[in-house]
Amino acid sequence: MWRLLVIDDQPIRRRALDEYRSAERRLEKIRTELEVFETNDMPAFNRWEARTFGALLTEIRETESAAAEKRRIVEAIEDEVMWSGCTQVTAYRRVMEVLNRSAAGEEEDEPSWGNEDPEGMDFEPGSDCERMFGESDLPPGFDVRDFDRLPRSGKAKFRAFYESIAETFEMMTGLPAPNLDKVLERERARSRGHEEQVRDASRRHPERHPEKDRLKTLYRTLVRQLHPDCNRNQGWRERELWHEVQAAYQARDLDRLEAAAGRVEMGLNGASAALSVHTLLRLTGDLLRELAGLKKQATRARRHSAWRFSSRVNDLAAMEARHRGQLELLKASARQELLRWSAILDDLAARAQRRSKRPGSRKTSGKSESPSQMHFFGESSW
Repeated sequence: MWRLLVIDDQPIRRRALDEYRSAERRLEKIRTELEVFETNDMPAFNRWEARTFGALLTEIRETESAAAEKRRIVEAIEDEVMWSGCTQVTAYRRVMEVLNRSAAGEEEDEPSWGNEDPEGMDFEPGSDCERMFGESDLPPGFDVRDFDRLPRSGKAKFRAFYESIAETFEMMTGLPAPNLDKVLERERARSRGHEEQVRDASRRHPERHPEKDRLKTLYRTLVRQLHPDCNRNQGWRERELWHEVQAAYQARDLDRLEAAAGRVEMGLNGASAALSVHTLLRLTGDLLRELAGLKKQATRARRHSAWRFSSRVNDLAAMEARHRGQLELLKASARQELLRWSAILDDLAARAQRRSKRPGSRKTSGKSESPSQMHFFGESSW
């Protein structure tokens, strides 16, 4: 005989709801602190710092810039030694020759410093040039539509990965890596052509997609509740949910959109009784994961000199002395870095001059002494 056992889930529900409310309060506290830091403290601190330490900050920036410029020259010399097998002095002469020609405007088509992807260096479709990933300039299984739906951080990670492969490609082949933006545009064009074929087929054979329909319906419902035009006095919570809904819809993630809808019901409508215990626990888990990320962000912010700057206006004298000491240390570090790279280049310049004065030594003209792998100083890098 079957018996029906009734279980009172109210204690479990109350506990799950209390955990959710506790996580939400902690999240709101940290979010508010970070919002005050970013909107009030940082701007006020930056204005005070520029007004009080303007000359010192300019000196630090100029010193760091000069050190970075000399470091790039030394790295270019090391690259030339590695690629051509010449001596350091010969590599120094070659690099300085290119720099002097560039400064004099003799090579008009030569790009400027740090231009890793000049115009006109991309491979044309169907060419016989080597490809980055064998048959293609994109990784196997790459889908440009998935790439376009990624958040900004995801796209940045892919670009960093692509650049690392590009550096290896250039080192191994001596050829410039293809322009990623142009490769993506070609892939989008191919994808659009494929989508046109799919649309033509779907017109002939229409299909129903319940999950896609649910995604669109839920999205429209949430937009009506959260759109800034309908909620002029949005707080941080509504703004956060609005961005979460947009990100979930762009990613076509129905589970993520359902979770956002649950948080909307909890916060805006107070409909906790309509949510299952499982949903409450899942929402609490989402809040706790978000809370962990915000705690790390808050920890970094608390180490910044601008943390709670607006509340320390009566203690600016002590803060000025402390911050000046930090900037002086930064200036000393930048000067040490500049002296380090300057000493290396001065030594190479002196050795090159001594060698040119030796009896029987051949003077260098406008060309290098021997064939060189100077693609690092041609269109692919400069």
